[in-house]
Amino acid sequence: MDVDQPSPRLLMPPPPPPPATAANKAASVAARKERSKVWDYFKKIESASGVRIGKCIRCGQEFKADPKKNGTSEMKDLLIGEHTHEV
Repeated sequence: MDVDQPSPRLLMPPPPPPPATAANKAASVAARKERSKVWDYFKKIESASGVRIGKCIRCGQEFKADPKKNGTSEMKDLLIGEHTHEV
């Protein structure tokens, strides 16, 4: 082999990453930390119909809490409007 030419191994592209699987996605979602501080004041529950709900630990008021559909603004508004003296 000629010293001036690169090794054939160096010319090959790197292998592609492994395909995403449901287990990989579930692990990444489980490892994700909640970013909003409102979750310090709400309990996550799931209704009988499978809807995710955030329930206020102070007054029991419930809000839809699906992370892909609902934000935390309404929960934050409750804390600011109704529980200002407690937060």
